[in-house]
Order: sequence, then C-alpha cells, then structure tokens
Amino acid sequence: MSTSSIRLFYVVLSYGRKPATRNILDHPAASGQIANLRLAFPPDKDRRDRFLWDYARKITELNDLPNLKTMLQKAIKLKSGALIVDDFSRLFRLCEESKRRDLLDELSPYGDHIFEVRTGKRLSAFIDIGANDLLIKLANFPPWAPVGARKQNSEAEERSAATEVARVASQKSRKASGVDRDMEIANLRDEMNAEGKSNTAVEVANEANRRLLRTPHKKPWTERSVRDALARFRSRPSVK
Repeated sequence: MSTSSIRLFYVVLSYGRKPATRNILDHPAASGQIANLRLAFPPDKDRRDRFLWDYARKITELNDLPNLKTMLQKAIKLKSGALIVDDFSRLFRLCEESKRRDLLDELSPYGDHIFEVRTGKRLSAFIDIGANDLLIKLANFPPWAPVGARKQNSEAEERSAATEVARVASQKSRKASGVDRDMEIANLRDEMNAEGKSNTAVEVANEANRRLLRTPHKKPWTERSVRDALARFRSRPSVK
C-alpha cells in the first residue's frame, strides 16, 4: 500500500441489496459518500483510486466491518497509508449507543490510518484532543458544507484538501444528476420507513443532510426540495 501511487477510499453500505461484485459505484447507499469523497479528492491521472466497502445494517464491533479491519491491520503492519472516509459518524450511527465507546476503543489503535473529509482530520486527532463525544453523541455534529469546511485546519494536507473542495465545487456545482438525486432521496425515505422511523419530508431532509447528501445544486436538502424530488421521482414512467 503506497500512498504515493494509490488512494484508498472506504464506504459503508447500510441499506439496499448487498452488492454481488466489488463495484459499488452505482449502489444507492454509496452514491452520497462517493460524491463527497470525489468532491474532496477528484480523480488524479497519477494515482490509482480504490474503493473499499463493507455491508452492514447493524454494527456492534469492528469484526462487523471485515474489510475495514483487514486494511487497517495492513496499514499498522506497514506503518503507512490511510483510508479516506467522508464522515466518521457513519461508523457509529449503526451501532447501539451503549456499544459505541467499545467500537471507538477498537478503532483507536488505527487512529492515524483513518482520514475524514468532513473535518479534514484523522481519527487520532479526535482522540488526542478528547473530543470523543463528537463520535459518541452523533447529534453534536455541526452542520457541514463542502466549501470552506476546513478553514481552521493548519496542516498542509488539510489546506490542500480544502483548496480542492472549493475548486471542484465551483467547477462541478451543477454536474450531479438530478435523476440520481431524486432516486437517492426516494431510497432514503424507503429506508427510514423500513426501519420504523418517521419519514416526513422534514425528517428525510434532516437525515439526508446528516449523511452529507446534497441536492443537484450542491445545497443542503430542505423540506421543499425533498417534496419536489419525491414528486419528480413518482412522475417518472418507470416508477409505480
């Protein structure tokens, strides 16, 4: 694993069918995460990108994420490399609150080998500054926006990532497919319904924003934009 030639991205699939192949680029549970990762780290002809993933509807321990565990163990052994995720909370919100501390303890030895786009920090930074509540009490996560999300970070890696975020957001602000976003919101609504959660337009918008999903205009979801997306989805010929 050479960080100079390869970038390792990690995605958690928490709903939909388990993919039969390694290709998860079109999976509805992956699309939002991949969009966030690509916003921060666009394709680079000089680097090979690899997307690793685990499928888990519920997480109780690191063993429930075998691909993540295996790659982190390799990174520790090689003393190099880092997996890039869009949001650490994805590793915790599928875990019961009483077990999140244990999961964090399991991940702690690998803290230098997991990097988060949301804050531009490695997991070890949260542990070192004693900000574990940001991971345990997920409601404490502040709103996140791609442009300028890491203005306060001083490390060269974080400044570089922030520059890429702003540049790519400007160039690709309208590139996302509206049709795919409508389907993504419809899938999220169905997922919340299947889990017995309230799936009103307001709740769907809140959950979409918590997962860092964005509208085709790269803006946070609102009650109105969710209603409009669902209306467009229902009006498609293939939707019954």
